[in-house]
Amino acid sequence: MQWVQWITSGGLALNATIADCLASSLWSLIAAPPLIIAFRSKLWCHAVMLEQMASFDYRAAQCTLQSDRDLVEQQIQEVFRPQGLHAQDADESSMGWTAAACDTEAATSLQSFNAYVKGPLRDAVLQSIGDELYVPYWLCLITGLPIAFLSSADFLSCIDETCFQKLGYSGPGAFLLSEVTGWTMTVFLILPIFYPCCLRMLKGALSIQSRCLRLILVVLSVFLAFVYTYLLFDLDFDLLLLTAKSEQGSEFAGFLALFFLLLVVVMVQLKWLFNLEGLSRVCSSISEGVRLLFSVFEMEHTILRACSRAPKLGWFLQCQKGFKAGDPKAEMALAQPAPEVSFGIFYPFRFGCPPLRVFHAGLVCEQLLLNCGQYLVEALVVEDPPRRRVVLPPLLKYYAADFGSSPSNLVTFAQSTLEAMPEAIDRLSTYGAVSRRDEMLGCAAPALAVRLEQLREKGSFASLAASFSDFDWHLDVPK
Repeated sequence: MQWVQWITSGGLALNATIADCLASSLWSLIAAPPLIIAFRSKLWCHAVMLEQMASFDYRAAQCTLQSDRDLVEQQIQEVFRPQGLHAQDADESSMGWTAAACDTEAATSLQSFNAYVKGPLRDAVLQSIGDELYVPYWLCLITGLPIAFLSSADFLSCIDETCFQKLGYSGPGAFLLSEVTGWTMTVFLILPIFYPCCLRMLKGALSIQSRCLRLILVVLSVFLAFVYTYLLFDLDFDLLLLTAKSEQGSEFAGFLALFFLLLVVVMVQLKWLFNLEGLSRVCSSISEGVRLLFSVFEMEHTILRACSRAPKLGWFLQCQKGFKAGDPKAEMALAQPAPEVSFGIFYPFRFGCPPLRVFHAGLVCEQLLLNCGQYLVEALVVEDPPRRRVVLPPLLKYYAADFGSSPSNLVTFAQSTLEAMPEAIDRLSTYGAVSRRDEMLGCAAPALAVRLEQLREKGSFASLAASFSDFDWHLDVPK
């Protein structure tokens, strides 16, 4: 008789749960259009990216400028050159990057690059961001957090004994325990399930050829995803309520067992949908068997600049303090900071960034010096006497602590760098690593250094009026 009563009360609660979740799902269809647009775009863009990588061919790639293609091809041939040529380059007598050597191995190098993009790089992308159906758990969790504010309505709407008894709770303790448990499970385990479930159903619906049938199935997919999520949501709270209202030990044990069964089902779904054991974040191979993912900011400031000084770009772009203890990425950081790397990082902005250059192993320092000279010649403005005014490039403003403690010291640094250009060009020309632009720099840099020297008074630039130009953040993309 007790079991009949238990099944009857549970059945009535289940009927109410189904009716409630259907009503809630119908109301939630208001959000269907933006969800469908966003999910369809995600599925399409992700699938196209993976398909393009699988069929990648460098010869079909489009470049805005032909000079960019030449630079990229030169770098590809250098990186993917067969090992035999690298060994030959190690010999000083045969060092060089002559056109004949590059042309000989160009086809092989480009084929190796194509194979790398189709194979290891595509695999790394899949392991890092997953396929088109994968959505990170943390992103789904953040997206569902606003709904967690509904919990405040539950807690604040019931504040006296009459309310507790009306809902079926024996007291405030049972009420709080039930609500906290229910909302914790909802926020962390149930709400994130909606997004991957909806994506999977939409992918199947979007594959239908008939336009009318496809539209119906797309809307139905979103509706069923809402129904399933709300069903889990209501079952969560209803089972907790039935457990709290149970007067017999058998009822209590039965409803509690059903709640734990629901918990197991939800956790199994999470493990399958999100692979919570973790996608290995693979981007670049550090050593055999060890792969790590670096952000651009980490590579520049934490690795190359060894967290020496942060750029003065505001609190949100300050350099992080460093890697945590035991982080394998910390082993890649330079022992001594290399602030000159600032002149080797190119961004396609209209003004304020160093020029693009292909760097060669063994000549990086000399090439960074040349890039610094190119940058100064292009961005530094000198106003001759009687005005005696200098406008320094923006990089020297944001990284002033690396190259001078005051504007006068920065002008001194600029002049000494410009004076060193002819000697640096002569050294690099020995290895065939000088471009036509570098050869022109051999004339322009000394001339600009002479103009700076004319502004010196009593052996110092202290009385010189110095200011800084600023970045033009617009992308430098020809129309």
